[in-house]
Amino acid sequence: MPLAKRIAYLRALKSDIDALNMGSMNYATYSSARKSFVFHTVFANPFEEIVECWRR
Repeated sequence: MPLAKRIAYLRALKSDIDALNMGSMNYATYSSARKSFVFHTVFANPFEEIVECWRR
């Protein structure tokens, strides 16, 4: 998701409490039947984007 859209959510929600994920996250689903990963992705969260979200 583009950073501008992520920031738009922050502005629209106007939450009382926010949290920043301080790094990227690997996510995968493993199938024992298939003996392999059936889904895997990386949710990138570069430091520059963390700082930009924090400033908003």
